[in-house]
Amino acid sequence: MQWRAWYAGVKHALRDVKNLGGTIPLSYMSFGGPLSRPAAWKIAIAGSIGRLVFDSPAIPGPVVASRGTFGLAQDKLSFSDVQASLLDTTVAGSGVLGDIRKEIRSLDVVLTGAVGRKSIDWAFATYGLPSEFMVNPPLSLSQVHLTWQRTGVLSFAGKVTVAGGPIISMDYVPNPEERQIRREAIKDQDR
Repeated sequence: MQWRAWYAGVKHALRDVKNLGGTIPLSYMSFGGPLSRPAAWKIAIAGSIGRLVFDSPAIPGPVVASRGTFGLAQDKLSFSDVQASLLDTTVAGSGVLGDIRKEIRSLDVVLTGAVGRKSIDWAFATYGLPSEFMVNPPLSLSQVHLTWQRTGVLSFAGKVTVAGGPIISMDYVPNPEERQIRREAIKDQDR
């Protein structure tokens, strides 16, 4: 049995992975339960990320995590102080993936970093964003808090600074019934 089969949510999320490799030294591991019934296992793992590379057709290139720590306890995977890059984007962050035993149902992450031209172009092409919203790179992210739930709720709170442009602070929560911006501020960088 492959390790990823222990958690259906992880197995589903990794089904199209082209490459997953690297080093994750473990600092703690606890295991209990009947060997014949993986669904009943009680697992707790903690460790660090030496260098981890993840590549999937869903993203425009490999994600490389160069440092960080993680913990797995039952159905939650948490990570902190993770430094990662994709194309010309580099972020540092912490977060939690929820309910990974059955199906990943939630993500809660806080990121700080910079997003470059290649990543911006990929996002615009992939998600069909209007060209009127195109911005000059890099975008600087400061304490950007993203939450996602399988039910379709996605929220965004944080500050994004556009190169040579404004600083945008926003707290946005769209939901099926109503889109709501709880707070928004746009100001010039020189003020």
